[in-house]
Formats: sequence, structure tokens, C-alpha cells
Amino acid sequence: MKTVLVILLVLVVVGGGVPIDAQSNFGVQNPFDKQPDLEFGYQLHPQKFLENTEGIINIHALNNENILPVEINGLKVSSSDNTIVAITGISNAENYSTEIKILAKEPGFANISLAAPGFKSQEIPIVIYNNNNHPTQILLKTTPNDFPVDGPKFGYIGIELATTGNLPVIATEDTIVKISTPNTNVIKLQESEITIPKGEYYTLTKFNIKESGDAIIFAETEGMKKVSQFIHVREAKTPLQLQLYVFPKNFNSFSSQTGYAIVQLQDAEGIPVKADKNINLKIGVENPDSGINTSHDFEEFLFASNELEIKEGSYSTFSSFSIRPNVADFTDEFVQSYNFYIIADDHIAKGDSITVTHDEIGAIEGKGPAITQTLPFLTTGEKELVGVTYFETEVEVSRQLGTSTLGKTDRETVTVSVPVVASEDLFVNVASSNLKTVDAENAFIPKGKNTGLIFGNTGTMIPDEGESLEFYITDNKKSSTVAGEPNGPLEDDLSLIVEPLIPKILAYSQFPIIGYLLESPEEDEEVTTADDEEEEEDGRIGVTHFIKDSVMTFSANENFEIPPEVITQNQEYAVIFGQSNKIGTSSMTVQATGMETGLSLESHTTDPTNIELSVSKNILPMTKNLASIQLLDSVGNPAYAKNQITLEIVSNNQYSLKLPENIVIEKGEYFKSFEIESFSEGTTEITMLAEDLPMHNFELTVNGFHPEISLVAPNSIDQGTQITAELLLDYPTSTLSVENFDVNWNVIGGKIIEQETTTDSDGKARITIDEIKSESLEIYASVEGLGFTNLEINKTIKVIPAPITDAVTEETNNEIFTENNFILFAIPGAAGAAFFYLRKTNRLEEITERFNISEKIEEIKERVSSIRER
Repeated sequence: MKTVLVILLVLVVVGGGVPIDAQSNFGVQNPFDKQPDLEFGYQLHPQKFLENTEGIINIHALNNENILPVEINGLKVSSSDNTIVAITGISNAENYSTEIKILAKEPGFANISLAAPGFKSQEIPIVIYNNNNHPTQILLKTTPNDFPVDGPKFGYIGIELATTGNLPVIATEDTIVKISTPNTNVIKLQESEITIPKGEYYTLTKFNIKESGDAIIFAETEGMKKVSQFIHVREAKTPLQLQLYVFPKNFNSFSSQTGYAIVQLQDAEGIPVKADKNINLKIGVENPDSGINTSHDFEEFLFASNELEIKEGSYSTFSSFSIRPNVADFTDEFVQSYNFYIIADDHIAKGDSITVTHDEIGAIEGKGPAITQTLPFLTTGEKELVGVTYFETEVEVSRQLGTSTLGKTDRETVTVSVPVVASEDLFVNVASSNLKTVDAENAFIPKGKNTGLIFGNTGTMIPDEGESLEFYITDNKKSSTVAGEPNGPLEDDLSLIVEPLIPKILAYSQFPIIGYLLESPEEDEEVTTADDEEEEEDGRIGVTHFIKDSVMTFSANENFEIPPEVITQNQEYAVIFGQSNKIGTSSMTVQATGMETGLSLESHTTDPTNIELSVSKNILPMTKNLASIQLLDSVGNPAYAKNQITLEIVSNNQYSLKLPENIVIEKGEYFKSFEIESFSEGTTEITMLAEDLPMHNFELTVNGFHPEISLVAPNSIDQGTQITAELLLDYPTSTLSVENFDVNWNVIGGKIIEQETTTDSDGKARITIDEIKSESLEIYASVEGLGFTNLEINKTIKVIPAPITDAVTEETNNEIFTENNFILFAIPGAAGAAFFYLRKTNRLEEITERFNISEKIEEIKERVSSIRER
């Protein structure tokens, strides 16, 4: 019976039964017609090169910033300057990359040129750094470097030794620095030669301001480049002029009174200006009746000194004078005007005039009343002349007209202003409305005189905007108020400035800082020229004196320690010496004179203070990659290890990358290269720690390619059938090679007869499976290779089981099919006999129902009938 069933199944197959051909309907790889646009990617090892050292440039193919596993054939390399960078070798490295070995010879810049077929040519800029452990240059700083007309008249020069990388460094021996300037008319150097002592790294000196203009200061020392800094001294509005003030305005030739002639140097707006050099001048008086007196040495007024000098740094001078007692004898007039004038070289001068009466009224004594006249003054913080007060009154006098009628003389009565001389030594009380601007002193008028000068101890600022300065005058007769004329900065326009006096601070050392006040212009007060093309400089804006007594204090800081400093009113600068306790940058808060400012400080050293990791931005999975770690100083220049440094490495993702646990940089080295092995895609943060170095975190990314894979196999098979399945690897948008990628197979429900473990040139790998006995066949495949990993695919195939029947008891002599007559059923006639026998014995229907082949039986019947008809 079993033999019959086998024959039937064979016939079904022969007659065109169930298709199970495992080799049919396999996918076909499409050709790629687009080539990628390739560029050179590179990585320097180390990132920064020191002179007289060797390094590596790792070259790889790049497309859209992604590394491609493509070999670079026919690479040509050259250096733009072999005296700086020389090419010493080219070799192939792992992962399709190329290594270019270089020799860094001398400090400087050079380009490494790359060219290869199929690649865009490219230049790689290379910088070679100098060994950064000894002085190679001097650094210069001038503070301040912009001076106003009325500000401090000196500044500071800070000079220090530095390495090529601009790091401060201690002098190994006494270093003499020469200082010079060609602009000796603008500034004066207090020293032409200064020394940086052995064991120190800086020194300070000063310069003085002489006059407005621009100047340059040079500093040089043997074997180092000359350096310079510019100084700008602002100019007052021109033209400058000498202004003469004469008080009182009214004199009587028969009274013993005293007057004052006061001369000020002023700008074009009438504001006093400090002289940048001594100004010699002479005061003269024009005689209105010079024709009456022909003597050349005749003087109507007697001066204490009519030859005066405005000293450098000051803006005024004065002299007392009195009228000649017999001056009335030389005129027939009752009233005369005298013009006072100034004679001075190279200056415009403006005079003043007074009135003299010749009425014989005699001396008038008393204690007032006082008349006060104020003068423009600067808030210099020093004692300044701010006004003049004098006693004067009005009287009626009778004057002869010069004719007489019938024995009578014609006369007239007029009112004239005449001096009142003090009956005793007197003080006129003078008070100021704003003591921050000026504290006026009482004016002294001695007995027999009528005029006194008013001096005031000035502050360093004027009243707030919208307020005015007033003087309250009190004598024995009355009280009066007059307006003062101060000139100086507004407190609201002042700001506190604090900064180091040297360019760089050496860690663990002392350093100088300076504090001062700065007047800044308000935007709405900017003045422009008539054609509005350029802004006119305000000569009075800039550094100014401290406005009051105070203490400059600094907030606490662990990196820097700066002590408080006492400040007095009118002090130009506060110079303080701080201490650097650590390497690094800090911000501090500084307070003084009711103001607050920030101070940013950074200390440097030639010792290694930082590290830098050099590695590809994107790492391909399943690759080995060259990486380098190097030591840097505080400004980012490469630095040699002065002792052995061990860097501990901690990773947060050991499944993606494999790194060494530690890296040792030996004494005298400045970098170390090591290998990073990648496995799977992902982001890894690595932490590097070492003694005396800050902790550093670096983020590394493993990012691969993502090809498509497919598994071609039938959806169902008959039990016991042998099949072949095919895996296909494909890059839909690239022409990257699909050959030699590792394929791992796993089968459940069958036995692997043959398998291909790598892809061929078309990206295919096949597996043959037999002895399929379970209800389903499961095929698993995973692909790994350069640029990707863990690409997986699987397929489940339905297995159609073989027919299973109950044991049928047949006598051996009743069996129809034997091995001897099996061949008969290979022809249609034999098949028909078999069907006939089964039908006769009523077994055909039972078998077709049990094995579900009734449709096939019907098909066989039709074919048998067809054969018979033939």
C-alpha cells in the first residue's frame, strides 16, 4: 500500500504538481550609475606640532562628511615649505586609510597638498609651534593710553618676559630693557633703561604727559623683537587763549585801594586749561592820555609784578596793583578808562578794562558792603582761585564843569562808585552750596584795603545735572548770592576701571593691578563738525581723579588674592599688588568711591594645564582608529611633560568602543597616540583624569553605513525537501563595495548542508538546508563588516508534512506493488491499472480523502482518459 502512495506522488509531480523550486524568484541587484563626490578627510596626530618632532596625518575618503571605506590609490603629497614641514613617508593603514608621516622642523606655517584620481585636491594647513619653556620675547602695556586735558599727567609702563606662545616666564638672568620715544614733546619717560631681575617676570616704570598729541613708546632687549605701544593725549578746543580779569572795576585816584589782575589759560569755550609748559607773560596798561605824559617810564598803575608766569600744570596767575597817587595831576578828566592787556609769545590774549574817577572825595572807611565776582575754575581736587570780593559803595559828588558865570562856577552832581577801605582787618564769609565741588575759604581784606581773593578747596566733580553751584557771601552789611563757574566731570558720567598693569599674569606669582576713574561721554552730548562728516574729539573726556576718600575692596576668590587699598580724594591711581594662587580664570567684584565694577583675571604657566584629543569626528563600526592625546599650556600651545603624566580613561559605553584604561605620557613627551576599536553604533562619553590637570570629557560618535539586506526563500516547502536560500546586501544610493562582508547563519528546523559566510562581488551569500522535519523552517542571517554591524534578517518557511496512514493489514500475496513491478507504474498504463485496482477494492475514495489529493486524482483520471482516446 505504501508503495502505491509513493508512485501516486511521483505521478503528481510528473504531471505538474506543487512548485517547490527553492532556486526560483531570487532578487537581482540593480546596477548603480552615480559615483560619489569624494573628498579628502584628515586627522592630525597630534593636533598641534612642536618643532623638531615627528607626527602623522591620517587621510581617508570623505563624502558628505562621512568616512567611506574606499582605498585611496595614486595619492600625491607635497609640502609648501620643506624647511618647516617635511614629508618623510606614506603608507597604507587600517580601514582603507593612508598615513602621511611628517617631520616638524621649524616654527611657522606650511600647507600639505593632496591629490589623487577621483578626489578633489586639497591643502591641509599645518602650524609648527616653538618650544614654550624659555623667554623669547617681551610684552609691553601702557596704562592708561588715552589721556584727557584735565586728567592725571602720568601713566605706567609694564614690561614682562614671555615665551613664543605669549606665556609669562621668569627671567633666567637680569634682563635689561631699553625704553625710548621719538615724541619727546608729548611724553617724557622717567627711565630710559629698566631691568627685569633674575627670578622675576616683569617690571614697572612711568611716563609723564607734556602736551597734547600722539606718541609711541618702544621697548627692546637684546635678542628679542622690539615692541611698541601708542599713547594719545587729547587736545582742548582751540584756539587756546590768555584771558585777563581785572577787579575791582571802579577806582578812585584819591583812595588807597588795591586791585588784582588775574590771567587764565582757557580753551575756545572759555574753560580753563592746564598749561603743558610754563607760559611767561607781561601785563600792560594803555594810557588814554599818553600825549600828556611823554615820559616812557611813566606808569599809571603800580604792580606787585607785571611779569607773570603760568606754571606747567596750572592754569592761572595773578598780581595785585594800585593806582599811582598823583595820576590825577596828569589829566583834566574826571573819569578815565584804562585798558589792561597781556603780552605773551605764541598765545592769543584778551584784556580787560577798568574805570578811574578823579574826584577828591578822600578815603571812605567801613566794613562793607562786599561785591563778589567769580572766576571759571577746574575741579582739580586742589586749592583754586574761584573769585574776588571787594568793598564798594556809591556816593554823590559835585564836579566843576569848567566854566563860570558872574563869578559863579558851573557844577554838576553825579553818582559814582567808589571804593570802601576796611576800617580793620576783616573776613568776608563765603560758603558753598556744594562741598563736593568746592569748599570756599573766607576772603581776607586787610585794614586800609578794599579787595580780597576767594580761594576754594575743590573737589573732583561738578554738581549733578540740573543743579548749580552758588556762593553765599556775608559781610557786616548784607548777605548776597553769586553763581560759581566750576568745570569738571559729572559723577553720573564716572565709572570705576580696574585692570592688570601687565599683559599676562604668571600663576603662583605676584602681579600689579591699577584702579582709576573714567569719565565717559553721553551719547546725546556728542559734538560733530559743521559738515557733520566726522565726530569732534572731546578733549576733557577720559581718566580723572578719585572723587573722594574711600577703600578699594575685592571680593573673595580662591584663584587670586588682592588686599584692600586706601584711596584719598584727588588721588590719580590706586596701584595694588595681588597674588595668584592657582592656574585659571576668575571674575571678581571691585568696589570703591561708591562704585562697583568687575575684574576678570587669568593666570598662565608654561606647565601643561590642559589636554586635547585628536580623533575622527565620525568613527565607523567594526574598525580600529588612531587617536592622540596631547598636553597644552594655559593658552592652548603644545607643552612638554615636565614629569610623567598618567591619564585614566573612563567610558560610559563599553559596548560601542574599546579604549585603553590609561595612557602614560612620559617626561619630555608632549603627546601619545593610541588605538580605539569600534563595535556598534552609538555615542560614547569618555572622561580623562590625571593629577594636577582638570578633568576633561570628550564625546565620540560611532556612525556607520546602513545598507539594505534581503533574504530570498520560498514561503512554503514539503517536508523532507532540500532548499537553497540567498541573502542579498545592497547600497541603494552608493557604489560602495558589497563584497567580503561577514554573514552568520542560523537555522531552526533543518540541517545546514552548505553555507557561504562572506558576500560575493554582487553582495550575495547562499545557504543550503536539508532534513527538514518540523512544521516550520526558520532561517536567521546577520551581516557584519567595515562601516556597519548587527544587520539582521530572518524568514519563517511553512513546511507541509508528508502523509501519515494507519497500518493496513494486507496479506503479502494480495500486494499489488512489489519492487519487481514498480517500473510498470512509471507509465500511464501502469497508473491506470493502479487506479482500477483501488477502485475495485473500494479503497480509492478512502485514500484521496485521507491525503487530500482528490483534485490531483481527478486530474490523473483526465490524463488517463486522454491517453486511452489516443
